[in-house]
Amino acid sequence: MFEAIARAKDELDISVELTAPDQFIPALPDWQARSPFVVRHGAVDFFHYDFYAQALAKIERGHDLDHRDVGVMHNLRLIDPDRLARFLESIEPGLLRYPAIEPEAFRAKVHAAVAALRGGAPMTAVSDDLPGADLVAAGIEDLRRGEFTIEALLVAVGAHRLRAAGLDVPDAPERPPVPEHALYDAIGRSGVENSHTRYNSLIRRLVSFERALERRSPHRER
Repeated sequence: MFEAIARAKDELDISVELTAPDQFIPALPDWQARSPFVVRHGAVDFFHYDFYAQALAKIERGHDLDHRDVGVMHNLRLIDPDRLARFLESIEPGLLRYPAIEPEAFRAKVHAAVAALRGGAPMTAVSDDLPGADLVAAGIEDLRRGEFTIEALLVAVGAHRLRAAGLDVPDAPERPPVPEHALYDAIGRSGVENSHTRYNSLIRRLVSFERALERRSPHRER
């Protein structure tokens, strides 16, 4: 099987990474029973990995595409927000075995995502005492005007996580398909000496804002 995967990777020129959600978060109770059958080829059966485990792992990772995936799972009725929150409670004691996870931050992200899936009302104002608030507030205003400044592209990078935390981020119709690439290019055009350093600095400020917002978010369950 692994030889066949290696050949397919080369022939199709795609990236293949062998991972499972329980490498990022504790395994959910009875996840096998919730892993739906897909198809049988010869003697091999294929299953989807438990969608709740997938959703929690994606929320923990927090990439833009991850948040979209969770939204699609919900739209297709593959996950239920209330049940997702209960599964978080079931694995919280096991988070100690995953030192890369900050339990409080993970809990806040899940609660914010659950609230977003339930359709909570978004916040329209950015609290100016949060770290990086000036960048985010400026980026949101630029997005509303359809201007893809460095600040706007930074907000676009974190749009799904910001929305999940309850912030009203406009969805500009001409938004670049990969805002991370567009942000890096915009930084290069701005004339800074080291685009890579400036990019990483902006991303760190965005992540600091996101974490602070998730801890304060009214969408967060107590």
